[in-house]
Amino acid sequence: MSISLRKITALLLALCMIFAIVGCNNTPADNPQTPDQTPDQNQNNNIDNTVKDEFDLGTFTPTGPIKNVIFIIGDGMGKNHIEAGALDRGSDYDFQSWKQVNVNTDSIDKDTGALVMTDSSASATALATGTLTCNSLVGIDPNGKNLATIMDYAKAAGKATGIVTTDYLYGATPAGFSAHAMDRDDKKAVTETQLSSGIDFLAGLTSNIYGQTLYKNMISASPYYFGNTLSDSEIAQKDKVMLALNIEDDTANSVSLSDTTKAALSYLERDTNGFVLMIEQAYIDKHSHNNKFGDMVSRMHSLGETVDAVMEWVGDRNDTVVLISADHETGGLSVSKTEQLQFSYNGQNGTFYFAWRSKNHTQAFVDLYVYGINEDFGTYKNFLDENLIKNTDIFLLMKRLVTTGE
Repeated sequence: MSISLRKITALLLALCMIFAIVGCNNTPADNPQTPDQTPDQNQNNNIDNTVKDEFDLGTFTPTGPIKNVIFIIGDGMGKNHIEAGALDRGSDYDFQSWKQVNVNTDSIDKDTGALVMTDSSASATALATGTLTCNSLVGIDPNGKNLATIMDYAKAAGKATGIVTTDYLYGATPAGFSAHAMDRDDKKAVTETQLSSGIDFLAGLTSNIYGQTLYKNMISASPYYFGNTLSDSEIAQKDKVMLALNIEDDTANSVSLSDTTKAALSYLERDTNGFVLMIEQAYIDKHSHNNKFGDMVSRMHSLGETVDAVMEWVGDRNDTVVLISADHETGGLSVSKTEQLQFSYNGQNGTFYFAWRSKNHTQAFVDLYVYGINEDFGTYKNFLDENLIKNTDIFLLMKRLVTTGE
């Protein structure tokens, strides 16, 4: 990046910080729109957590060719996590040849309103709702009001919806797309609102809380069919499905993220109006927090295999957009094929080097990869830079595709 571009980017980030401070202290967080959209005045209305259908989202009649939006999130996946996976496999992942743009991931400090390093709940909320919020909040703006998610917009447009994750379904990222809670660790509030979300297909890691009386009663009172295996023949017959699976947990009956994704695609493709599907590989982040490089690389490959499964399903279709990004970077990772960094790694295709700077999230830009459309990111109002957008812009892109098909 040139010095002048760095100065411009720094100035724009400073201006963004000023607007965030004003927004957090006086009004709901700034929700900038792409040029062909206007703000939704109803988006921040405070509504009953249990009745998400009361979001007044309007009626959408998509006229464009795009029916399906698939959003793949590598939790904690920075640029060097992707590069580490590519070095290990000996070649780039296919998605690295797609259109790419940098993404700023900052959230809002609850006390000062300043832009700060995000956690997964705030970043997931930004990606799912287009609104910057404070760390620990799930699907809620800085003033404590519920936000409509991209899944709500998809339902309003008559589309099917799905979430697949290697994390627990009450984890921060899936929760940001499906629930509302003042605290990301409030599993009861997350699960309760998730079960009233209307999302058609939910699949995540098995958890012992689902065997507790409180949660069993919540699930039995909900419209969801609850299962714990992909081979369950009942799944295809049910209107709402919630699966708690041994997904990539190294048990004897473990299933892969790619196979779970295939099951989700098979379930959702029945809807002739199309669908929105969010897929998360959560363990890139978890292993990065522990600086477990080899384990992180294996989960990068899981994400790559999942992208391959998605693209096999897409085939020669021209009605589907696939997005790949991250909620933030974790670990401050550096990798190199030639520079001898702190550690060496004997990969599948020779030795390369790596170093961690921390065991926490960082404010490093992450990537957004786009397949299926040729988007002009230079028109996005946060930065007006074809090489840089805000994480909230990803929601705006998805919303436009879902509500107009264009």
